[in-house]
Amino acid sequence: MLTSTLLDNGEGLTGSHINPDEHVSVQDHRAAPISQLSKHTPVKTLELENHVRPYHDKSTAHLGNPVARRYCQPVVYEGRLDEASTKYIVKLWQTRMSL
Repeated sequence: MLTSTLLDNGEGLTGSHINPDEHVSVQDHRAAPISQLSKHTPVKTLELENHVRPYHDKSTAHLGNPVARRYCQPVVYEGRLDEASTKYIVKLWQTRMSL
């Protein structure tokens, strides 16, 4: 599941506080291929909701630790990744959690 809290709104890996190892490039399936901005292979969306504007070619997702949220906390569902990208993200999280 993609939510707007994971994405950087197309700013890419700018700013001195950003650790490139904690980010992965996200390619909108509706757009042309993108440049890889981190050491991780870019992930690709499978589908996005109609209200979601196209992702910028420098969009990245933060690989932060999973956080439990209450069911009543609102989120903005944007779409989902393709199967290969989903498996890759799970693998990255498992690797990060074992450190």
